[in-house]
Amino acid sequence: MISFVHMFAKHRVAANLLMVIMIIAGFIGVDRLRTQFFPSFELDIITVSVAWPGATAEDVQEGLTVPIENAIEELAVIDSIDATSQFGSASFRIELVDGANLSQALDDISQRIDQNLTLPEGAEDPMVSSLTRYEDISNLLISGPLTPFELQ
Repeated sequence: MISFVHMFAKHRVAANLLMVIMIIAGFIGVDRLRTQFFPSFELDIITVSVAWPGATAEDVQEGLTVPIENAIEELAVIDSIDATSQFGSASFRIELVDGANLSQALDDISQRIDQNLTLPEGAEDPMVSSLTRYEDISNLLISGPLTPFELQ
């Protein structure tokens, strides 16, 4: 059995032809490669926060956390709910199932909370928002014999 190295050493035209075919295929592949400088993706996470100044963690648990969980837990788009009750506020981290429409889920959760929740006296309105992911794109370090103001 003849090895490829032996065959290409004997037939130089075949080796060059294979190299040209590989280069052309590479250019075609690069042209068809889908790339994006800033990839677009959404996190399927919704946050809810409610402030109740001066309330103890137990009061927040009974007056805010449990009623909000009961109001939204039956929605089909919710995968999991992580609730935190602390002095003066309650916060929720709601993960959605894969493929859920984030804006529709945001509206559904807001409506459920508004319709099914009677806030205790002194509690602020719930803030429902989607979690946004921010990443550093680049870091830049500038130095020189100038003042920081001049460098800025």
